[in-house]
Amino acid sequence: MRLAMGLALGVILVPVSFIALDGFGLNDLIPNGLLFPIVWLCLACVYLCHRSAKRALRRAAAHDHLLCPDCLYDLRNLDATGTCPECGRASEHDAVRAQWVDAERRLIRK
Repeated sequence: MRLAMGLALGVILVPVSFIALDGFGLNDLIPNGLLFPIVWLCLACVYLCHRSAKRALRRAAAHDHLLCPDCLYDLRNLDATGTCPECGRASEHDAVRAQWVDAERRLIRK
């Protein structure tokens, strides 16, 4: 969830900063010298969130796609249906595997 919020924030901030500066005449609010550092900061946030998501996917693959999607707790030694002992989320092994495989397919686009 945090990864999605970080990616959304970075993707939204870059175009909004350009639209706000050009379209609404807000050039006086942000001096020209600060525009590019703000844009690069937003792009760096997007990159770091993407990298973190790929790392989580690699970790899930190493654990047979049985990590809790919320807290990344290893669910391999637990019953096939139940709750995560770390965060309390209800989990079923097949559903958790499908969720990780779907996330991997969307992020890596295999």
